[in-house]
Amino acid sequence: MPVHVEPFWGNKADENAQDFIRSFNRAMGDKDDAHKAKQFEYYLRADSDADEWWSELDADKKIKWNDIEEAFQARWPKAKVVKKTPTEYEEELLGTKLKVEELGKKEEVAGRETYTHIVWADKMAR
Repeated sequence: MPVHVEPFWGNKADENAQDFIRSFNRAMGDKDDAHKAKQFEYYLRADSDADEWWSELDADKKIKWNDIEEAFQARWPKAKVVKKTPTEYEEELLGTKLKVEELGKKEEVAGRETYTHIVWADKMAR
């Protein structure tokens, strides 16, 4: 079954370069690197930042898939995930209090009524 890959723009706020390259690799399946290198530009949105980057990329960097992927990663590096510090976790936990007046009440979660203390406990467990 063919894998659909959205064209990569290179500057859209809601797109992730790493998701794109993974989707591209999935779509290529067991194709060899030469095939990936030939097909790559067709997965870039026309007249986009990514298309402009491709146009400006040296021709010798467009032949081997490893060179293309390396240049892509240099232009759109993986974003670092910021991890919370122990202090931030503590502040978050201390700020998540269940008020006495909320006990025994229900709220809707995922389409089902659930007691507030269960919702609170689920939040605390995460």
